[in-house]
Amino acid sequence: MDLNPLNQLDPAVIFGVIGIFVVTFLALRRFYVAPYVAVMQEREALFNEADARAAEAARVRSEAAAEAASVRDSAREEAERLVAEATERAERYRQERARAGADAAAARLEEGRAQIARAREVELERLRTQATECVGLACERLLGASERADVEAAVDRLLDRRLS
Repeated sequence: MDLNPLNQLDPAVIFGVIGIFVVTFLALRRFYVAPYVAVMQEREALFNEADARAAEAARVRSEAAAEAASVRDSAREEAERLVAEATERAERYRQERARAGADAAAARLEEGRAQIARAREVELERLRTQATECVGLACERLLGASERADVEAAVDRLLDRRLS
């Protein structure tokens, strides 16, 4: 009996092992490696598609950002124009109201002056009448008699000097 393993090789066993290896290799390739490769290729395709979508989203986002900046700038310009217009209208309204108030105050002042002038005339006439009566009575008591026209002329000269 020979214990050397190289001397114990049987060609049928070698071909059997090679056959089992080939069958196992083909079975593993068909049922394990091929689906695994397909899944990996599908996954890579999904990654590539996601990268393409991300690039498209970034492009759309940059376009939208540029458009948003343009819209923001035009809205800011429009707002500034509206503010300036509103400020101008408010200033015009304020000036109109101030002018109307000044006109109303001037009218009221003239009305008040006219009332004062009328009241002054009434009071001046009453004072003239009372002064004429007093001076007339004083002249009659002191001088005995007095001319009404002379007394009125004296009272008028006195009032004119005092009130002018």
